[in-house]
Amino acid sequence: MKIGIAASFRVKARASWDDAVEYLAWLACYGDDHGYANLWMTEHHFTEQAGAGSPAVVLGYLAAQTRRIRLGGAVMLVPFYHPVRLAEELLLVDRLSRGRLDVGIGRGHAPIETAVLCPDPERAADLFDDGVAVLEAAFRGDSFRFEGAYWHFPEIRIFPPPVQRRTDDSSGPPFYMPVTSPRSIEFAARHGIIPLVGYREPREATEVLGRYAEAARAAGHDDARVAWLLDRVATNRFVLVADSRDEAEALTSRRACLSKLFASDVRSAGRRSRVSADPARVPAAARHADRAARGDRNFWHP
Repeated sequence: MKIGIAASFRVKARASWDDAVEYLAWLACYGDDHGYANLWMTEHHFTEQAGAGSPAVVLGYLAAQTRRIRLGGAVMLVPFYHPVRLAEELLLVDRLSRGRLDVGIGRGHAPIETAVLCPDPERAADLFDDGVAVLEAAFRGDSFRFEGAYWHFPEIRIFPPPVQRRTDDSSGPPFYMPVTSPRSIEFAARHGIIPLVGYREPREATEVLGRYAEAARAAGHDDARVAWLLDRVATNRFVLVADSRDEAEALTSRRACLSKLFASDVRSAGRRSRVSADPARVPAAARHADRAARGDRNFWHP
């Protein structure tokens, strides 16, 4: 099992957007320095409370701040993009990160986002299917032409070429996808996409993954390939670290527990990470660690 960080580009009470940038840079560098496997960014629009409107831009920035940690978009809302442009941006981030990009893909669920950004909301499913097919073709690194249900392109080749070559002998960043419905389970299984099971309880997640594995085999994936995919399943969990179980349960029983948790976590993490923070490499991260160590939490939680 590998542990990563689910991050969001958001502004808290009494904080500024500059504070949010500094916190995100510090968080990525802390994870990079302390052995976290990956950092995931969400995509959302028209809200300052979650996600970033352009995760690829943010991930490119974090790629320049870090050396080892993998960086992912969870998830890129494929129907909202021209798929060729999305492929170019993701391959550029793959290059800037020297092969550390993971690509989560999804259709989106917020009505306002779909109404404003989807070129044809009635055909969002076609846009998603075509977009994924274009990404798959682009990630192979060869020239291709495309005739889909919605998008049609003459022969093109997208640059830069992918950095990554995965252990399943395919190229490009690995795909992840939420499996939240029968259609998404079938789609991910057919395309050999690694499942994201979200916040499901273990029993429900096991049932979903059983259906996914069955669908993957029915789509022609052999047992070795299915095992490779299931070995990389991603899930989300809220984690609270305390000196004892009693203290952890007491913290979770109070309405303000998340504020208290994150404030104390940032303070202690800042004290530890100042040892490894390199101001020449990441000035924003170093400044943020100093603020955290001083107990200044206006940038994060009230």
